[in-house]
Amino acid sequence: GPVGRKGMGRGLQSVPGMGGGVARHVLLGLFFLLWGIAEADGRRSRLKIGVCKDGYTPFVMRSPNGTFSGLEIQLWEKIYHNMVLVAQERNISEEIEWVGNELPEYVEIHTDSMQDLLDLLRNGQADIAFCAAYITLDRAREFDYGPAYLKSGYQMVVKSVQLEQSEPQIFLAAFGEPQPMAIFAVLLLTTLALAFAQITWMLERNNNNRISPTYGPGIFDAWWLAMVTATTVGYGDRVPRSNVGRCLTVAWMIVGIYCVGLYAASVTAGVISKQLQMQARYGRIEDVSELGERGLLVGVPWQQAQKTVIKYSRKAEVRMYSTYDAMYGALDSAEIDVVVDDRATALFKVNEDSMWQGKFILTGPMFEPVDYGMIISRPNGQVHPVHKVLKLATYDLFKKEETKQSALEDMNAWLGSQEVKQMTTATELISEGVYNINIKLTISLVSLCAFVGFFAWSYGRRKTAQTKMRSTLIAALKLADQGDFDRHAVRRACSDLFDRFDDDKSDYLDCAEIEDGLRNLGFEHPDLNAMILEEAHVLGIVSDSFKNQSRITLAREQFIRLMSRLVLEEPEAAGRKDDTHIAQRDHILMVDDEVRRQMDDLDFKINRISWILMGGLENKSLEPPPAPGAPSASSYAIKVERVQKAGKKLTNVLKATSGSAFRQTADPPALAHGANPPAPAASPDATAGERPGGWGGGGGVRVAP
Repeated sequence: GPVGRKGMGRGLQSVPGMGGGVARHVLLGLFFLLWGIAEADGRRSRLKIGVCKDGYTPFVMRSPNGTFSGLEIQLWEKIYHNMVLVAQERNISEEIEWVGNELPEYVEIHTDSMQDLLDLLRNGQADIAFCAAYITLDRAREFDYGPAYLKSGYQMVVKSVQLEQSEPQIFLAAFGEPQPMAIFAVLLLTTLALAFAQITWMLERNNNNRISPTYGPGIFDAWWLAMVTATTVGYGDRVPRSNVGRCLTVAWMIVGIYCVGLYAASVTAGVISKQLQMQARYGRIEDVSELGERGLLVGVPWQQAQKTVIKYSRKAEVRMYSTYDAMYGALDSAEIDVVVDDRATALFKVNEDSMWQGKFILTGPMFEPVDYGMIISRPNGQVHPVHKVLKLATYDLFKKEETKQSALEDMNAWLGSQEVKQMTTATELISEGVYNINIKLTISLVSLCAFVGFFAWSYGRRKTAQTKMRSTLIAALKLADQGDFDRHAVRRACSDLFDRFDDDKSDYLDCAEIEDGLRNLGFEHPDLNAMILEEAHVLGIVSDSFKNQSRITLAREQFIRLMSRLVLEEPEAAGRKDDTHIAQRDHILMVDDEVRRQMDDLDFKINRISWILMGGLENKSLEPPPAPGAPSASSYAIKVERVQKAGKKLTNVLKATSGSAFRQTADPPALAHGANPPAPAASPDATAGERPGGWGGGGGVRVAP
């Protein structure tokens, strides 16, 4: 003001060494220079910035209070800050005047048309414009561009479908849905097989012992032959015998192969068709050219995108939508299958837009790549004065390390992750499910094998122990040297063993005597007493009332039966505790022994009478007949290897008759430990030198009188 200038004048006069007029003019020039710089520090830029209307997310958005925001607004503010610094550094007055140092005003268009934005540049209403503008050749002929700040292009977007496959669904997918042609093949095969069975039965019933002559069973036999022949299994249990039947079977082979092949082809086609349908509907899109081939309905936001899609996939059916919300809503409601959109916009919709976040994913590669850039007008066809400043400022933002990271963070904040998440295909989903099932089946199989292996090992160990015990017992009975010994030899040896164990000559053995005797012979068993009780119970020697007794007493015959079983039958008492057929079979063999003993006694008496009548008493050279049970009397001996077969046959007979075919006679009762055994009764037929309760051996040899 005047006061300041007046005071300054007085100050100028006091500067020594300078003329008053010269000093006044120098200082006055400095004053006005500082005044101009001070005014320039608060000067608004002459630039006008054209932007698209509100709602063009995520690039330009207007808040309710009227301020602008968005990805491009944020980038522009940082670029403008760099422009101020670049202009001051270049120190070109025209650039400084255009750039200023306060943000320029925004000029907003009120339509979605890019042409309206370009008209602002043409008419001089804007110097710089941006609205997700692609750098294209046509625009470059009329306008200038700043450096590209974002690379984009067209990107396919699909709905994020969470395919789930349970184990039953995987099994269903593996076998496929029922196919009409497969059902027809099965019905045709069954019907023709029945017809073939009728003819085959008529041809084979009289000369084929594998096909029953009775109509019902014979038809089933022939039908079984037809089915195993048609399926190429061919067990060989039933085959045609006649030549006509064989020729008919050859013809049936051809028909069967056709029916089975038709069934297999139908099932396979059904499974593959289902996979292809799921792949076409939900499968990953690897390229834009697949859109038409797979019959997918495509949605696009503008006409140029529609032309681009048709350019790559001529058969594609494309729908154009007026708004983004309408297009993405159609994708969400499955009205369309794919959206082809600008990649940056798609990233925002997929990752950041609260309305659509998490509902869609990007798929396939980006195609038709383009760059985003800011458009600069050409006033009167000349390069705009700030073009150079804009380029340098943009380069500084994206090339310098201290500002580059900040710009990238802004982009990630608005667009989210730029990773393309590929959707899991139906085939991959099924493969993953099958992989999980395979793991479970493998674990189950390994567990089952371990379970079976453990029991097989336990069974083998028990069998080995039983075999070892049997071998020890055979050696103790001195039967090993007799080779193929018979059952009667075993009984004789067991009777001798009874005498060896019966120290007190009571004709009864208790468990303690049996245990001590067997252990002295080298017989190894962890619990001999329990084994003796168990075997005695299985044989019926011990009733249920004595089964839980810790000690029992066995008579000679009971001991012989018990030891004979251990030698001849290799018992498996642990698994056959309730099998009463063992005792019944043993009783039958015991009755057989008694009958044969009596026959031996009778034969011996007859032969002895004949020997006496022949003068055997006086004639010492005449050999007397053998005593009953002598080793030479072996005409009806039962060999060891035949005992098992005979036992199985008797068991089957007993099971078929429920044991009614035979009646078990009373055995000498087993006595509890400590009971007084009754005195053994002498056999009325016993000859001199025989033991009471003795038994006969093999069949007697008759001597001719």
